[in-house]
Amino acid sequence: MSDDSIDFSFAKERLEETLARIRRESEKQAAERKAGRLKGKLTVSLRRDLRNCNISQLLNVKKLCDRFIQDHRTPPTREECRKHYTLFIVISITVANRRYQREFRRTTSKGRKYVVGPYPYMYWRDGGIIKSKYFKRRDEKSLPRKVRAAFSSVSHEEIELIRNQLKAVVERE
Repeated sequence: MSDDSIDFSFAKERLEETLARIRRESEKQAAERKAGRLKGKLTVSLRRDLRNCNISQLLNVKKLCDRFIQDHRTPPTREECRKHYTLFIVISITVANRRYQREFRRTTSKGRKYVVGPYPYMYWRDGGIIKSKYFKRRDEKSLPRKVRAAFSSVSHEEIELIRNQLKAVVERE
């Protein structure tokens, strides 16, 4: 029997089945981790690592956790919320642990830069990440009353003046 006549199709099928099973299991584990994060559950590896700590290490972990909890209870700063394409923040309001801003942004289209906005955004912390949410015009009614009042306090004339100044700056670049 020559090497050319050996049929490896059975082995290939088993390999593909095994790879598919491994892929399904890893996707299932990732979904469980994500669902557990939302419910506040700790991962198995984190619990195991904490279990392996001595008393002084656990006390340091407790102090660090208290500091992180305080961070989550305060809104992110304006600098933390700033993205590289934000040109100007018209107004910034904090409510609880969230920061609401109306900001002008720049965009590029066919090599030309444009100024767009002001758009309302909400920023908050999720772990070490600053997350943001854009509010469409129809969703602006769901903003807190304090934020809606502050946003409406900026007149249309002021917004147009800022927009024209930003356009002039962008065109010079």
